[in-house]
Amino acid sequence: MILDFWRKHRRRAIWLVTTMQEAFSAIIPYFLLLSLLTLIDALLHTAGAWWFHISVESIEELTYALSLFSSLVIVIAVSYAFGRRFEVSTIMAIMLGIASYVTSLILEGAGTVLLVSEGSYGFAFQPLVVPILSTWMLHLTYPRFSLKIPLYDANAHIYRLFNYLLAFMLAYGCTLFFYLLIDYVVDYGVDVLFEDMELTLSPIVALLLRDFGVEFFWFLGLHGDYTMNALFGKELLSHSIVEGLSIGEFNRMFVSLGGSGAGVALLIALLRYAKDEMIRFISKISIPLVLFNINTLLIYAVVVFNRFLFVPFLLVPLLNIMIAYLFLLLVPVGFTTADVVWTTPIFLDSMIKSNEPLLLVGLQVFLVVVDTLIYGYFVRRFVQSQSNMTHLKRMHTNLNVPYTIRATQHIESYVAHQEIILSNAQLESLIDQLNAKNLLLYYQPKIAVEAYGCNDFEALLRYQEGDRIRGPFFLDIVEKAGMAHVIDLWVAERIQKDLKVWEEEAFFPVINMNLHPDTLAHSESIARIIALLKGYAVRFEIVERSFLAGEKAQESVRALKEAGFEISIDDYGVGYSNIETLVRYPISELKIDRGILLLTKQEEGKKAYKHIVNLGKEMGFKVVAEGAESQEEVEWLGEIGVDYIQGFYFCCAIPFEEVYPFVKQFERAT
Repeated sequence: MILDFWRKHRRRAIWLVTTMQEAFSAIIPYFLLLSLLTLIDALLHTAGAWWFHISVESIEELTYALSLFSSLVIVIAVSYAFGRRFEVSTIMAIMLGIASYVTSLILEGAGTVLLVSEGSYGFAFQPLVVPILSTWMLHLTYPRFSLKIPLYDANAHIYRLFNYLLAFMLAYGCTLFFYLLIDYVVDYGVDVLFEDMELTLSPIVALLLRDFGVEFFWFLGLHGDYTMNALFGKELLSHSIVEGLSIGEFNRMFVSLGGSGAGVALLIALLRYAKDEMIRFISKISIPLVLFNINTLLIYAVVVFNRFLFVPFLLVPLLNIMIAYLFLLLVPVGFTTADVVWTTPIFLDSMIKSNEPLLLVGLQVFLVVVDTLIYGYFVRRFVQSQSNMTHLKRMHTNLNVPYTIRATQHIESYVAHQEIILSNAQLESLIDQLNAKNLLLYYQPKIAVEAYGCNDFEALLRYQEGDRIRGPFFLDIVEKAGMAHVIDLWVAERIQKDLKVWEEEAFFPVINMNLHPDTLAHSESIARIIALLKGYAVRFEIVERSFLAGEKAQESVRALKEAGFEISIDDYGVGYSNIETLVRYPISELKIDRGILLLTKQEEGKKAYKHIVNLGKEMGFKVVAEGAESQEEVEWLGEIGVDYIQGFYFCCAIPFEEVYPFVKQFERAT
C-alpha cells in the first residue's frame, strides 16, 4: 500500500522538490554575501579592528539586517518559482507571497520584524509555507475569478494584472485562513507533545531530539537553530552536559563541526568526490566559511532538498553526540571557564576550552574522519545520480534497447547548479514515465501527387498517458541530456518489427524515419540502426544542422547512403538552410517546411515556394510539401509540381493497425 501510494504521488513529490530546489538555488548569491559578511564580522570581532574605516558595529548591524531580510528573500524566491510552475503571474505571486507573509508575522505578534526572533515561541515556517500556500491559492482562484478584461492594445500588460485583482484578494484571505489553521494545529501539537521537554527528558535525549529538528529544518531551507528556538526555546542549551561544559558548548565543539550537519566533513567529501564544476567551485569558496562554522552557503547550494544527503545530514550530528558524550563520560577531561563563541574555528575551540586540549582535538579529528567516511558514501551516490551515464542505462532498460554502445560521446555536462537540479529531476521523472508500453509509433501518410496513391509514411513518436495520446513532449529534455540516440534506436527497432508484420501481409510501404543530429554523430548508434533496417524500404530524414555536428555526422550520412538508404532533408526553408548542403551531400528527397507554405498567402511567398520546388526538381530530388491542410493548398501544390503532399488534409498520424486499412480505403476512394 505504501509503495502504491509512493508510485502514485512520486511525480508530484519530484515536482515539489524540483520547484523548491529551483527557488533555493536562485538565492545562493544572497547567502554567499551574507556568509562572507558573517565571516568578516567574526574576524573583526576577534581582532577588534576597523576595516576600510568601517567599524565592527557597522558590519555587525549590516549582517544582522541582511539576516532579517533573508526570510523575505526566501519568500520572494519561493513565490517566483511556484508562480512559474503554477503558470500564474510571477509578479502577482511575489506580491501575494510578501503580503501574506508579513500579515502572518503580525498575527504571530512579531511586529514588523521580518524574521521570527530567537526568543519567540511562534510558528516559524512562514518563509516556506506561506508563499507555497498563497501561490497555490492564486492558482486555484484566478481562472474562476479573473475580471477577464480584453488584452487588445498596448496596455495589455496592465490589463493582465488587473485581471488578477479579485483572485488576489480571495487568495490572500484563503491563505491566511489556512495558515492560521495550520498554525493552531502545530502550536497545539507542540504544547501537548513537547511542553517542558528539557525537564521531562534527560539532557542527552533532549539534545538528540533538538538536533534532529535543527538538521531537519535546515534541510527544508529554514534556519534550523532559529526555528527550534522559536518552537521550544533555548533554555536546554544552558544546561550542563558534563561538569564545566554546557550543552550549547558541547554542541558547537563536537556536534556541529563546521556548522550544522557537520560542515567540515561534508566539505571534505564534496571536495574529494564532486565532479561538477559548479559544486566544486561552491565547495572551494566555502572553505574559509566552514572553518568558522558558517556553512549557510554550503547548505543552500548543495543540501537543501537533496534526497541523497538527507540521511547523513540528519544522522551524522546525532552520531557525533553519542560518540562525544560517551567519550566525555569515560575519559575525565577538565574544562576552563573561557567562553567560546560559535565562530571559533574547529580545534582552536578545544584548545581554548580544555585543560587537556590534545584529548579533545584528537576526539574532533576522529569525529571528522568518521563523518567524512559517511558523507563520502552518500556524496558518491549523489555524484552518480548526476551522471547522465546512469540515466542513460535506465533509459535503455525502460525502452528495451540493448545497452551495447558506449555512452561517452555527446553527453552534456550541466554547468549551472540550478540547471543541474532542474535537468536531473526532470530527467529522472521522465525516465520513470517512459517505457516500451507507453511510447508509441504512429505513421503519417505521404500522398503521391501524380499517381494519387499512398505507399509512403513518416514514422512519428507519440506518448500514451492513460486514454490520452500526446506528442513527444519529452524530446527537449532527452536532447539536452544527450540521450536522443536511445530514442532513435527504439524507433528503428519498432519500425523493423512493424515492417516484418506488413511484409507477411504482402504490404511493402516506404517509411521515413527522423534521425536526430546527435544520433548521426554517434557512430555506434548508426551502425546499430543500419544493421536493424538494412534491406527494408526506409528513408532517413535529417535536418540541415546535422551537417554542422562535425565529421562524424557527415560520415554517418555517407554510411547510410552506402548501405542503400535514401536521405531526405527535413524542414527545408526555415532555420538553417544552405544551398551547399543540397550540392555536397547524397540527398534524394527535399521536404519543404509548412512555415514556407504559410507564406504563400502573399505573392512573394508563392514565388519563393515555386523557386524551392523548381530547384529541387532540377537537382533530381523528390519534393515533398509538408503541412497541407486545405483543398486550396493541395490543388496549388499539385499545379507547381511537388511530388508528395503530407498534411492533415489527407490524414494525421495514425497507429500501426490503421495504416494498411487506410491505404486500402484510399485506393478505393481514387
